Amino acid sequence: MSSSSSSSHQSRPRSTLQAASRLASPSSSSPRQAASRSSMPGSNRLVQAAIQNAQHCSEQREANLQESLERSEEISDDFNDSEQPLIDMFVAEGGYEVFSTMTPFSFEEFETIWDHISTQILPLWQSSRGPSPAVSCKDAFFMMLNTLHLPTKWEKHGLDFGVTGQVAKRTTSKFMRLAAPILKSTYTRQLSMDELKNLNITCNHYPYVHHITDATVTPCNKPLASFEESKLFFSGKHHIYCLKNELSVYPNGEACNWTSHRPGSVSDITIFRENINYHKDVTKKTPAAMIVPDHGELATEHPTSYGITLDKGYAGIERLVRAIIPKKKPRNRQLDNDDLERNRKIAHDRIVVEFFFGRVCKLFGVMGGKYRWSREKFDIIADVCFSLTNFHIRLNPLRDEDKSYYDNVLASFRVMSDEAQNRNRHRQTRYRVRRQNIREALGLHINNI
Repeated sequence: MSSSSSSSHQSRPRSTLQAASRLASPSSSSPRQAASRSSMPGSNRLVQAAIQNAQHCSEQREANLQESLERSEEISDDFNDSEQPLIDMFVAEGGYEVFSTMTPFSFEEFETIWDHISTQILPLWQSSRGPSPAVSCKDAFFMMLNTLHLPTKWEKHGLDFGVTGQVAKRTTSKFMRLAAPILKSTYTRQLSMDELKNLNITCNHYPYVHHITDATVTPCNKPLASFEESKLFFSGKHHIYCLKNELSVYPNGEACNWTSHRPGSVSDITIFRENINYHKDVTKKTPAAMIVPDHGELATEHPTSYGITLDKGYAGIERLVRAIIPKKKPRNRQLDNDDLERNRKIAHDRIVVEFFFGRVCKLFGVMGGKYRWSREKFDIIADVCFSLTNFHIRLNPLRDEDKSYYDNVLASFRVMSDEAQNRNRHRQTRYRVRRQNIREALGLHINNI
């Protein structure tokens, strides 16, 4: 009994292990069982269907890729056909005369400017940071000119060009930032006095004058700051909040230099002193010119310099430079005929700078009305406007109507100042009436008590 029971106990674990090993390893099945599984009905059909499905998916994917490639080539061909789809839309609607309406230039002038700057600005436009521009470079140039020529709200500009106001703002700002230094270097010439004489660009009455300098103002909104900070931008001469630039022009009216903007309260002579190094450098005579006799005004005081024509607001600066300035009328006296004739000649030569101001205000409304955008962008806008005005002057010399236009602009500034003063007077009147009513009400209340 004991031996049989022990043998049964020893054989049971061995049989259990063998069964477990057969269940664990699939290869332990017999060849007959594997063959029977492979010959199950329907297994071949499933395998063939899977293979055919895989082949169909592969062919379908190849067909989709080929179709996408053909469509992308068609789209790229459409884009390559025109680098100015936005301009083409306007030309199809209004003809080439739309350039004179939407921008300050004709079609021929627009194309000439584009030919001058395209090779420099195209790489910058395509390689700049940020997302890819939604507008082509040439269309952005068209948008910028329209924005500066007829400034209005950004939402309105966006509606005109089929984009949102933010896209119009970003596109115009980006193009101005890239184009400003290119336009300034392309259309601003630095000419010596000898070169001006060779080009026959000299003043009629004072041929030894190199350039004429004056300051121009652009009205702006009252800064949202404290009174001490905002009053810096208030001009006591024009009675408006404004930005001021000093600008110098050659005798033919072409701008040769301008400063960054200053607050309206800064005087013209202060800005001139800050820019004194430029005026001294460009008016310095060469050794060859020193040999030529010079019998003009202040030649003894400044023998190594050419002259600069200024207005009466710069009186006293002749101690630093050779400044040709009209004579002021003495107190309680009149100027003699010689002084009056001299002032007339100076005014005749100096008026060309006001011609330039009138032309730039006529071409670019942003410079002839109230400036409502960021002050940080004003210098870039001034660079673009002054440079493009130089281009326009070379093709269309300055005329008397430019001075008339500038007179109208100054008249609008006076109306703007008068309206602001009237608003202040009405506000003060309402304040006094309100205080008087409060006093009377308090007095009646005290008497009743």
